[in-house]
Amino acid sequence: MDGGDRLSALPNDVLHLILLRLRSAEAAARTSVLARRWRHVWATLPELRFRMDVSLAAHAAPALRRLEVSTDADDPAASTAALRLAAPRVAGELSFCIWPRWDDAPEEDDGPAPVRRPGVVKLPCFEKATELWLILGLLGVSLPKSGVFAQLTALAFRDVRFTGRCDLGAVVSSKRCPVLQKLQVHDSQDLYNLTIFSESLLHIELSDLHGGMGRLMIVATLLRVLDVRHCFYWRTYRSHSLVRDQPYAAVFTPALEDLIWVDAYDPTTVQFGGVERLRKLVTQLQYPAPATRREVVLCIGYDDDDLALVDVTYPKRDMDNM
Repeated sequence: MDGGDRLSALPNDVLHLILLRLRSAEAAARTSVLARRWRHVWATLPELRFRMDVSLAAHAAPALRRLEVSTDADDPAASTAALRLAAPRVAGELSFCIWPRWDDAPEEDDGPAPVRRPGVVKLPCFEKATELWLILGLLGVSLPKSGVFAQLTALAFRDVRFTGRCDLGAVVSSKRCPVLQKLQVHDSQDLYNLTIFSESLLHIELSDLHGGMGRLMIVATLLRVLDVRHCFYWRTYRSHSLVRDQPYAAVFTPALEDLIWVDAYDPTTVQFGGVERLRKLVTQLQYPAPATRREVVLCIGYDDDDLALVDVTYPKRDMDNM
């Protein structure tokens, strides 16, 4: 058998498949020392996984269908720079993760809490990306004030601190996200107000918004799933304060099928309209105001028998008021 370099004779598409199995841009780049043929193969990979200390600028592919960035570096400027480099080239999915740091002191019964970090990451407009998954380690985020996320179908935030000038609702509404179908915001801070007008959203999840949401307004003609958990609760029920802020929510979703509301509730300030197609209601009502099962169902315009599945539970302290 000939002892020549048969591997290097393979076409680029086959070499790409080999390098993708290495699962990191650093390892792929090291193959450039094997032979001249390999020198630029890694730089045209359609997918990259790399850490922040590897330069995205060295990558030559004009479009990336998947880009994953993972770091524990506390450097908002470097993160902003990496996102700016990625924005014009990601034509698929971006996963950008800054791992949170944890406080050693336990937070009551919930275990250690993530450390709130100073600094703000400036998110550019991704005109060609289809999915954005952003974990920012409780750094602040500044959203772009202009530009259209023309191809974006899924947007997820976790461990993000929304700054005072950050209008998430304006960004995810139809004017700037015309084809967005799924929005998720989890374990984040300082998202006080959210107003969404969307003709494309199908699924919204909001959970554990520390600092507490004060106002939620959604007008979404195609929305099928709305899942809200422990968002208003952080403002309306605080164990060390007598302050009770009323939750305010106005939701108009004529296509809604599943409503999950595990949060503060007051029938005078939390209103659902146009939910004639609702088939599933799951709720655990929190303070400030107790409400009966009947009040909740009537609030959304239904009698008990109209729902295929109604699962309503209450905090123990409310049970005597039923």
